[in-house]
Formats: sequence, structure tokens, C-alpha cells
Amino acid sequence: MYVKGIRPIIAHPERNKEIIENPQLLFKMLAKGCLVQITSGSITGDFGSGVQNFTKEILKHGWVHFVASDAHHPIKRPLKLKEARLVTAQLLSEDNAKLLFEENPRKVIRGSQ
Repeated sequence: MYVKGIRPIIAHPERNKEIIENPQLLFKMLAKGCLVQITSGSITGDFGSGVQNFTKEILKHGWVHFVASDAHHPIKRPLKLKEARLVTAQLLSEDNAKLLFEENPRKVIRGSQ
């Protein structure tokens, strides 16, 4: 799914009520070629255990391409990337964490994702 040569990235679907209630919505977007970016705070539990559990499930299913900070404020919503990477490595593997936190974002910047 490309619009004018741009591949959509779905940002923080793990915090979207409709997607949480019906994960097939996200799966359909993935099937059309969309990429998925989740928020580091969702992995660490900053948005509650429900969001954290859903986030871990979509990570385990391989439905996530990137983890981003979504940091809007250094105190109220800090980066949490280091903490999220540790949780992701424990949940999946260090190789998968490297893919989500480094390699895939680098591919987008280079235009090869």
C-alpha cells in the first residue's frame, strides 16, 4: 500500500481502542503493506497494563516494525527507549530488539523500507 510512493507507517496502534478491540484491523493494514510503529512507554507500562499486554502480543506476532519514543516532554513523557529495548530483548531476543530499535528505522531513513 503506497500512496504517491509513500508507504504508510501506523503510529502507536497499541493505544487505539478500535484496534485493541479488533486486532484484525491492524492485521489488514499490515497485509496491505503498512508498517507499524509502537511507543516505548507502551512496552514499559506507562499507558497501563492493558496497553502493555496488547503491545507485547503484537510484538510476539511480529506485527511491529519500529519502536519510537513519542516523547512529548522530558518529565511527563520521557524517552524510555533504553528501558523498552531491554524489555523487548527479554520478550523476543536481542536480535529482534536491534531490528526494531536500530535497523528498521535506519532503513526508513535511507528509503529502503
